[in-house]
Amino acid sequence: MSWRAITEDDKDGRRLVVAGGTYVRGNRLILPQLFPSMVAWDGQDWLICDNEGEKAVIRNPKRALDLPEG
Repeated sequence: MSWRAITEDDKDGRRLVVAGGTYVRGNRLILPQLFPSMVAWDGQDWLICDNEGEKAVIRNPKRALDLPEG
């Protein structure tokens, strides 16, 4: 597995790991993305796969890493 550019094909709903974007939680906390995050495209944003309260997204990630199948 290696990092690659994000493509439109990645917006098919599957989960992947992204890096190099902006972390946004609840439209209030906005920070550079400091570490890779597992996300899925929800039709509007790269939604972080967590259950930690308000919606969290990664905006404009630069690279992606596919998760192994299984």
